[in-house]
Amino acid sequence: MKEKSKKRVDRLKVMIATPTRSGSVNSKYVESLVTVIGQSWVSSSMDLEGGCRVTWAVASGVSNIVAGRNKLANDFLRSDNDVLLWVDDDTTWVPTHFDAMVEAIDRGEWAGCIPQIKLIPVNDLLSGKLETTSGGFYIEGRLYCRQTGFGFAFFHRKVFEKMVKEQRVPLMKDKGGDFYGFHNPIIKERQLLSEDLSFCDRVDQSGFRIAVVGEDGVGHKNVVEYPGIPVDYIRKTVEAKGVSSDK
Repeated sequence: MKEKSKKRVDRLKVMIATPTRSGSVNSKYVESLVTVIGQSWVSSSMDLEGGCRVTWAVASGVSNIVAGRNKLANDFLRSDNDVLLWVDDDTTWVPTHFDAMVEAIDRGEWAGCIPQIKLIPVNDLLSGKLETTSGGFYIEGRLYCRQTGFGFAFFHRKVFEKMVKEQRVPLMKDKGGDFYGFHNPIIKERQLLSEDLSFCDRVDQSGFRIAVVGEDGVGHKNVVEYPGIPVDYIRKTVEAKGVSSDK
């Protein structure tokens, strides 16, 4: 689902959310977080058009990743934020990744991701394999996917509200009132989907597409990365294979 976007005059309110059992994040994460929050403060103090308000939320000490993501997703829905940006505690990212997300939202993408690119076997590399995305397709020259990991993924409030309206998520209760199981695992085609892929399936069923944005993939702490393969290479590989969709 895509709507035409107008030039944003009001400030985009972004909640950066991270579920973490340890309560800590890597140093590169902190450096980028401080930068984007600083940029949001500058745009606010100078009353710049199209700036962002950035808040940070962490779910630490939760029993499992499903509980952590559900808590943060419900906290987001109860807030006045426009966009929920998932960034895992072991993801290494830079402010330009955040900028790519904002640009995508400004052009009317309500869901998106920046994939992680790892050092993978040559045969897989030549086939355009990505670690955290699948079901890639093109629409009007832009790359989308049907599933993605949540190392760096964003979803507009419209996505959550439509899921709730169409009753695509389990409704429970907690001390704050209604509590939705946005990330409760589901079984599809006799397979149990993980919490992130279950959410992606609900996104797809609700009529939204997940845009693949940015020119460089995000990193992953303690994983050997291959810096010479930008996301643009994957785009060209998918295009060369003639993958497309009318969805």
